[in-house]
Amino acid sequence: MGDWGYKAYENDEAADWFARFWESKNFDLLQSTAGEFDPKNENYDEIRAAAHVLACFGSPYACPSDFLDKLQPTIRKVVAILENMINPPSDEWAFLEIWENSPQIIDEVKRQITELKEHLK
Repeated sequence: MGDWGYKAYENDEAADWFARFWESKNFDLLQSTAGEFDPKNENYDEIRAAAHVLACFGSPYACPSDFLDKLQPTIRKVVAILENMINPPSDEWAFLEIWENSPQIIDEVKRQITELKEHLK
């Protein structure tokens, strides 16, 4: 794992995900990232990258019109995943273990949750 900070974009997995996103320029990657998320695969950095894009472009005025019907359900799914990352419902969720229960990472994920919830109002 190549992490150099707590932000969603400060790691190798997120950088790879962002490259796929910008190459495809397809918001459906947000939906598939959320829909295919499995804590056993430990793809936490990808979901945080998707959350970052949703926070930036999660307004109906900023996302592509062909994604509008998928926007709110995708945001809700990502919020649920992020919440489980910092409040694990089972031992499958290893996010906090990976980060050694760092208060900084918990705060950063909470910040992402708050940003996304703003788009659900």
